[in-house]
Amino acid sequence: MSVFKYFSLEGGLRFLSTWALRITPPDQFNDPFEMRPRFTAMTISRAQESFPDVLREELTKVFTEQAAKEGVAVREEQLTAVVSYLMASTNDEGANEFVQRLGTTPDPKASAILDGFRFQIQASLPTLWTQIDSQMPVFNQAFENAIGTSLRKFMGVTCLSGSQKNPLMWSHYADGHQGLMIEFNETHSTFNRRRHSSDEFGFLRRVAYSDTRPNIELLEGDEVFVQMALIKALDWAYEQEQRFIWPLELADRQVATSSETIYLIDVPPSAIKTVTMGCKASDAAFQKVTAELSNHRAAAHVNRRRSKIADDCFELLYLPIE
Repeated sequence: MSVFKYFSLEGGLRFLSTWALRITPPDQFNDPFEMRPRFTAMTISRAQESFPDVLREELTKVFTEQAAKEGVAVREEQLTAVVSYLMASTNDEGANEFVQRLGTTPDPKASAILDGFRFQIQASLPTLWTQIDSQMPVFNQAFENAIGTSLRKFMGVTCLSGSQKNPLMWSHYADGHQGLMIEFNETHSTFNRRRHSSDEFGFLRRVAYSDTRPNIELLEGDEVFVQMALIKALDWAYEQEQRFIWPLELADRQVATSSETIYLIDVPPSAIKTVTMGCKASDAAFQKVTAELSNHRAAAHVNRRRSKIADDCFELLYLPIE
């Protein structure tokens, strides 16, 4: 069983010299829809249950921005009281505690606004959550942004393909057939790093293709991140993609550059079966790849092939290089 990765010549030579693959945060992918789920069915109660920290942060941001627009100076403890109340159950005891915690403020305008807000909450207590539910479309975008930020800090993905002869893959990822393709053994320990039987990370998973974006409301825990990483638009189905998903903090290596940190997983020569050069690869490219493989005794078993276009059909033929 095999999976494949297409490289430009430069990228392929870099891999053969470092023996490492990059695990890439999702915001660096070339698909703008990558890991951007829908929240259209999210309700305030569901948000409170699943993402309390995110909800608290976003509610605080909304009230802070509103106070700034009104030119009102609201003390931090008052802001905390408002947000805590909205995060709590709406019973009479909670309402009384909320009113007491708001206290007074030296800003007369703020006092008037808070007094009005107190009255409004007390008057609409039975239907408060319903009213907030109606405002959830405003928060949906904020949740999407917050989850995207979390993903960038948390998760990296190595993308591979189940297809080895798709001309589009060669065109899009191997510099228009001038690069190379490497065949990996998917049963190798490199791609089987699960830390326990229920671990959602550390093994190859097939991407599913859909005409609708995933809805995060029905997902929980690590499954949220993993399922978002495994659903793409139908347009990408030709890639037959398989993904290795791994927490960035567990990367085998980290390389700091002037603009970013690059996260890598080690992939030894024993994980490789073949290296195939594109049908437009130059003789110089062949020589560089051959030299790089020859530098590593552990890669002596790797078969080398040359891609050639078939004479009578739209197909690529792979011929062994002696």
